[in-house]
Amino acid sequence: MSDEYGAPQYGGQFPFPHTLFGILCTVGVMFLYQFGYGFLSYSLSPQGNSMLTLLAHIGAQIFFFLAPALAVCGLSPLGMNGLLRLVSPRISLVHIIVAIALPVVVQLFASSSVTILYTALPVALAEPLREYSDTLRETMEKLFSAGGVLGVTLAITGGALLPAVAEEILFRGVMQRSLEERLGAPVAITHTAMLFAVIHLNPESLLPLIMFGVGFGILAYTSRSLLPAMLCHFANNLLAVLSGFSPSLRSTDEWMSSSLPPLVAVPLCAASLFVFVMLMRWLLRHSRGIPVPS
Repeated sequence: MSDEYGAPQYGGQFPFPHTLFGILCTVGVMFLYQFGYGFLSYSLSPQGNSMLTLLAHIGAQIFFFLAPALAVCGLSPLGMNGLLRLVSPRISLVHIIVAIALPVVVQLFASSSVTILYTALPVALAEPLREYSDTLRETMEKLFSAGGVLGVTLAITGGALLPAVAEEILFRGVMQRSLEERLGAPVAITHTAMLFAVIHLNPESLLPLIMFGVGFGILAYTSRSLLPAMLCHFANNLLAVLSGFSPSLRSTDEWMSSSLPPLVAVPLCAASLFVFVMLMRWLLRHSRGIPVPS
């Protein structure tokens, strides 16, 4: 007997700890990736060569992130088909539209919410947070700054494609699908989104990352496929990577994140949040997924 995802069913008698499995595997793979990336970076590029560091980043994502995320699927009774939603996907035009629109909406929310955050925080807290966020941003820009066709190709692969595929397999596949089995979809989506945000270790982007996590989770659940979430995730990452190669995109991003007046930031933040909620409701109503209150 199988469920709607093609996963084996045990009539509620099988004592497999789906919730614990999903959380521990997700956290474990993330720690493994951090260790593997540090090891490869030190081994391949002790002098800080940008191209070798980028290759180490890609290698770590493949061997210490993507491969382990796929490997742990075999430990669950849901199997790879069940965890990765490979049976009977229901991808519609609505999913594609939301996947394309979501990065724009969340980025507008992120830019405006940063202004509000630094306006509200006392200087003693705002300055260290800004310095930490700037350091993270500069580190990523250096990582994906290698020039030439090869450099751009590797940057897109390591900064946009692989993270979109590996993170969706791990978070919306291994973790969220496991939590759905015991906790239900709404709880599974929100818990996975929160861990997804926290594990990026960027307090400045915590709320936008939670929004992305919720959006990715609803896309995956309602489409019964990881592909729309991967598309959305890739589109957002691609914009971030390309901004490092385009002075105009980078200057626009810097202006949006630091120069918005509070009188503009507050209504923009509220409007983008409202549009996000409406997109999610539209997606749910057209996908026969989680019931939406009237």
